[in-house]
This record gives sequence, C-alpha cells and structure tokens, in this order.
Amino acid sequence: MAYFEHTVFESVWRTVWRWVSAPFCSRRKQVLEQRATLRTMSDDELRQIGLTREDLRDEMFRTP
Repeated sequence: MAYFEHTVFESVWRTVWRWVSAPFCSRRKQVLEQRATLRTMSDDELRQIGLTREDLRDEMFRTP
C-alpha cells in the first residue's frame, strides 16, 4: 500500500483549482450536450427553430 503525504498548500491549491475550473467545465459540458442534440435533430426540426445544416457546420467543428 502506498502512502502519499499531501501538504496543506497542495490541498488548498487543489480546492482553489476546482473552484476556478468548475464553471468552465460545466459550460463545456453544456455546449457539448447542445451540439449532440442539434446533431440528432432532423432537417425539419432544425427548420422549425430557424436553422439549417449549413448554419451549424462551422459551429459543430469548432471546439468549445
């Protein structure tokens, strides 16, 4: 069994890093979910919300 000693600084740093990165991670997850939803929609469904496949092409290949 391995024993890892963490200093107080490391623990504080990890906590601060989680607080800072959480909004970005959740926003990225939202964007990826929205993209997945749009990809599964038919052309008629996209037309109903005012979009076409051509409108989505550039957005789909851009990383969040």
